[in-house]
Amino acid sequence: MKKFIFNTLILFLLSVFGGGSVVAQVDFSLHLGGSMPLGSYASSQCVHEVGGGNVAWNTESSNQAGAGLGIGLGWKVRINMPVVKGLGIIITGDYHYSYPSRDVKDYVAWKNTYDNNLFTSAGMSGVETIFEVPSYRNIPIILGFDYERTIAKGISVYGEIGAGLNFFKPTRFESSISYTTPTEDSYIYQEYMTTMNYETTTSFSFQIGAGIKLSKYFSLGLHYYNLGYQRLKGNGSITSMYDDVYNADRIGFQGETLNPSMLVLKAGYHF
Repeated sequence: MKKFIFNTLILFLLSVFGGGSVVAQVDFSLHLGGSMPLGSYASSQCVHEVGGGNVAWNTESSNQAGAGLGIGLGWKVRINMPVVKGLGIIITGDYHYSYPSRDVKDYVAWKNTYDNNLFTSAGMSGVETIFEVPSYRNIPIILGFDYERTIAKGISVYGEIGAGLNFFKPTRFESSISYTTPTEDSYIYQEYMTTMNYETTTSFSFQIGAGIKLSKYFSLGLHYYNLGYQRLKGNGSITSMYDDVYNADRIGFQGETLNPSMLVLKAGYHF
């Protein structure tokens, strides 16, 4: 069904913009590359102290995401417009995965060590701590235009611009600690855990890029993506276990608004 809808959309666009000779005017490509976050999406103020500083998943007063370098892959369909030489309609779909920044990773390592040492020094045994923060996933679907110009035999340059929707979903946040407290006769086992599962949100997005196409098969481009304003929200749980007594509370939450934006270097193969 999805394939049928996709093919129908392509044929419709071809019939509108290409006339009777459009079948040979379609270019399909796959892309792989890396991304660098920009602005508040990259910012974080994680300090080595209790509270951790100013990052959206750790405070209610920050739009900083603490995103680091990421990877991405995607596809692009280009439909040539015979009415203007070099001009084409493009439809793109991408998947961008942004890891936590080095600053955030350092804070996570520090906090796990700090919590472990704190409870161990208080006389607890079997201490295990987990503090895992979200990575970020963005899936923009964009419709736009590009322009190609040949500059030498087998070599052309291009520029493109487009807008559409971005689907944003962070991975899970989890914080937990478990330990045993010695008693006169035995010990008491205790465990505390907080998890937050984020919903997928959507927002307006746009991208602009330029690059070079080598022969008819390979391309290399640099693109700027602004993927809209996405509010962190979802549901989670707060659980505890004390001496075999288990308690769990479900929570819904709505947090800060993030603005994923990034530079993406793409290497493409054209079929």
